[in-house]
This record gives sequence, structure tokens and C-alpha cells, in this order.
Amino acid sequence: MSISLSTLIGITGHPFRSGNSNTITVTPNTATAFVTFASPTYNVDNWFDGTTGAFVPKTAGYYQINASVEYGNGLIASIASVAIYKNGSLFSNAINCTGSSIGYPRISLSDVIYFNGTSDYIQIYASHNASSSASGVIALFSGSLVSNQ
Repeated sequence: MSISLSTLIGITGHPFRSGNSNTITVTPNTATAFVTFASPTYNVDNWFDGTTGAFVPKTAGYYQINASVEYGNGLIASIASVAIYKNGSLFSNAINCTGSSIGYPRISLSDVIYFNGTSDYIQIYASHNASSSASGVIALFSGSLVSNQ
């Protein structure tokens, strides 16, 4: 008889992953731009809403959250970022700040975030300082429960 780790520690993970199949546009020098996502690759408990781009877990605990944004079409920017907003406010962000222009910047962000299991939610935002809009932006968003303690 085999017993899984999730059975031993009581965690099922509740994983989700989504990317944007339709590329998005991020306007330059805006505070942030909301990143939209298509139907998720997987969404075990249907806690990720592709319409709102929000992840709303219904089990309280700490979740490992991952987000990445790759600016396409040769965007030349010295600053590009990806951010996690929790309940409408900035929670965590990663910034690629080179001081000189770079093409096709990719920024990744991971964090462990506590959710109350009822109303807490997160969404992903992006920004850059290029002189023109970035089209062809590719984004990924995923997460899983790591501790329900």
C-alpha cells in the first residue's frame, strides 16, 4: 500500500496554472497594467477565474505563487516589472532595472502568500518605461498550497 505525501500532511495542493494565449499590450509609463489570462492550463479546484484573472483559494493557508512576464516585439526599456496585487493592493513585485535599454525583458516573481480562504484574492500586473506600448506580452501565473497551518 502506498501513501502519498499529501495524505500524510493533509495538503492537497490545489494547484493552478494559466498563461495568456492571446498576447496583451502594456502601455508605457503607466503605474501598472492588469494582465489578462486565457483559460487555465490546469485549475484543479476552479479557484482561478480566467475572466477576472483572480486566484481566490477557498482553503486558508500559505500558497506559493509564481508570475512571469516577457515583453515581446523587441521592447527596449530600462525598467520593466511584474507585480502581485492582493485584494487590490500591491503585495510583491520584481523589477528589472538595468540603467540601460534591454530588448525582450523577462521578469519572474515568486512569493509565499497567506490567504484567509474566504475573500482574499490576487491578480497580476505589469509595467515598463519604454517609449512605446509593448505588444506581444507573454505571461504565466501559477500557484499551489504549501501549508495550511
